[in-house]
Amino acid sequence: MNIPRGSDAWMREEKNKKKNNKKEGKERSVPIIFFFPFIIFIFITYTHTHTHTHTHKRKSTKKKTFGTSKATGNDWGKRHKISRQHGNGIAAEMLKELHGCPSLFVTTTDRCSIMAKMNEEAERFCVSVVMPSGLCYQDEFDEKGLCRVKETLGGHVSWARFFSVVREAFNNGQVTVQKATDASVEVMCHSDASGEGDGVWGAEFNVSKVDVSVLPTIVKGLVDLYQFQAHPNTQEQKLKRLTEEVAQLKVKAEQLEKEVCFLKEIAHRRRKLDMYNIQRIKQLREEVANYEGNYDCTHGATKGEATTKKGHRSSTQAPKKGRIRQPLGEEECVAYDPELLRLIKSRWMTLSDVDASSSYNSVIVPSPSPGISNQTPVFGNKQQEVVWEALNKLDEWDYNVFEVQQAMSGDDFASLHHQQNGGSLFITMYALLIKYSFLSKFNIDEQIALNWISCVEAGYNGNPYHNSMHAADVVYITHYILSKGGMIERCQLSDLQVFAALFAAAIHDYNHPGVNNNFHIKAQSYSAILYNDRSVLENAHVSSVFELMKNPRFNILESFSEDQQKKIRETVIEMVLATDMSLHGKHIAHFNDRLEEHVSFTERENQNLALVMALKMADISNCGRPLEIYLKWSSKLSDEFYLQGDRERNLGMQCSPFMDRMEPALAKGQILFISYIVIPFFERMAVFLPKMRVAVEYAESCKAYWLKAGQG
Repeated sequence: MNIPRGSDAWMREEKNKKKNNKKEGKERSVPIIFFFPFIIFIFITYTHTHTHTHTHKRKSTKKKTFGTSKATGNDWGKRHKISRQHGNGIAAEMLKELHGCPSLFVTTTDRCSIMAKMNEEAERFCVSVVMPSGLCYQDEFDEKGLCRVKETLGGHVSWARFFSVVREAFNNGQVTVQKATDASVEVMCHSDASGEGDGVWGAEFNVSKVDVSVLPTIVKGLVDLYQFQAHPNTQEQKLKRLTEEVAQLKVKAEQLEKEVCFLKEIAHRRRKLDMYNIQRIKQLREEVANYEGNYDCTHGATKGEATTKKGHRSSTQAPKKGRIRQPLGEEECVAYDPELLRLIKSRWMTLSDVDASSSYNSVIVPSPSPGISNQTPVFGNKQQEVVWEALNKLDEWDYNVFEVQQAMSGDDFASLHHQQNGGSLFITMYALLIKYSFLSKFNIDEQIALNWISCVEAGYNGNPYHNSMHAADVVYITHYILSKGGMIERCQLSDLQVFAALFAAAIHDYNHPGVNNNFHIKAQSYSAILYNDRSVLENAHVSSVFELMKNPRFNILESFSEDQQKKIRETVIEMVLATDMSLHGKHIAHFNDRLEEHVSFTERENQNLALVMALKMADISNCGRPLEIYLKWSSKLSDEFYLQGDRERNLGMQCSPFMDRMEPALAKGQILFISYIVIPFFERMAVFLPKMRVAVEYAESCKAYWLKAGQG
């Protein structure tokens, strides 16, 4: 009966033969462990006697790889990658067994030193041989090369069995060197089942000759093995450190994936913005062409009539609007939904509460039915319902301006350029004017109030972050700090001061260009020159709105006394200028001094300081909001930062920190900002107003989002 060569039955029979016919001295080699001192001796002797022989050959150091063509490393990598992706899992199985194979060493009876181990990349099996004559051989075997070697054991042999044969041969001293030539040498790893009768059976490696000594490599491998066995604790610590590094890299990879998602959202919004800008540019060009045509038609008729006296302009030629920017163009107010405003107004008052003939009740008449705020009204459309539900949280910490904006304009980005029916700032500011009864308390003309809110909202550009929606959020948070946060009670604020605070919050980023003060200063823009590099944007925000209010149709302060207007203006200027983050440390230090001195915050100077702190907190409050809201704001801020970085790069400037989209660092930037600016500030505010502790808790949660799994 013929037993198939290489089968389990054949190997058992061969093993029995070997036991019966075993003769003394048949062992071909002995484990390297007994020859460690001898190898060291060989290394010293060989280095001394053969260094001069190989010095002129040291330039040829490239290792050859069995089973591969003379291709570049990139070509090999491509083939190897394709090979590893085979559905049969052969490569994965081979790598698994390779990674489980320890470094192997042996010295044969004819004094050949051999080492076999996986390479530094842990993807190939490296065999190194040093002959007694000093000739050196070395090769790295990839999957294809190892498959050829494995075939010498039989095609049915598994990778586990293959590496087992190699390990047993080295451990049992059954490794021989045969057919040594100037080109290559054969290293045979004999199996325990080998027998003399049927020839030699084992794994046969064909190793190519190299021109440099590999004995130092073998000795280094032995020393490393000795260090590993002699100092296990050190190796365990190293393994632990590497494991931690791998874990950190995985976390960083997760964070980068999150940033990729943010960048994709930014790219999507950017495409929508580009489409809008193209349409807007086309529209503006048409308007310019129309103006030029009208000018050409009328210029001849008016020439010579422009002045009645030399150097004096005719009253008919006096500019109606001067240098005042008109955000709504020829319009004075947005096309609001009267029924929606009626619902909002009726939420806090009824017809019996107001004088129907008064100016503050001249546009929107509240419902005559009492108690509408305590019941669900009948809505005319979905927009009214969504806005009504959103306003239910106006006194809570999770009021969501995104929901209001989407209900009013359809989205929270593209619509910010042109909100013909009003947006979140229009709704939020109007609701608070009604809630605090400011229209009636100060006899404000309701139409002028609607005009003012419309123009202020339209005066915000459609930036990703610094837009009218951000202003609406800051108005709401300012209201929360003053009312539910307890500042009105703590500082005994008057209605005039509360009105001034909401006014300041509404205009605090008016006409923001989407770039910061540092950009203006570096570019030496007109605004930077005008304001002498001092709080450039903040000065522009305030002055632009007060310039707008020179037009009586937008002067919401018209009904106030001169003294009241002066106080409001002083408070608004102080509050808005304090939002310059370059002055943050100065304001915080001043506030801390007042807290430590236990001063009374009921005096006007300290009241204004408290209002400054309220607006500053509201301005960066998104970092202390529920995570869902915070992540939307952080994404928009990152979008705007990258747009500034693009502009800086186009102007040949160095990109500001965290503004280079080529090196995204959203997580790092947010962690640093929350850790060193937001939380310390919010904690001091919580000392001043204990009810504001909620902001600290949410800020910690937002920070934990980025620090999850040890990030940062």
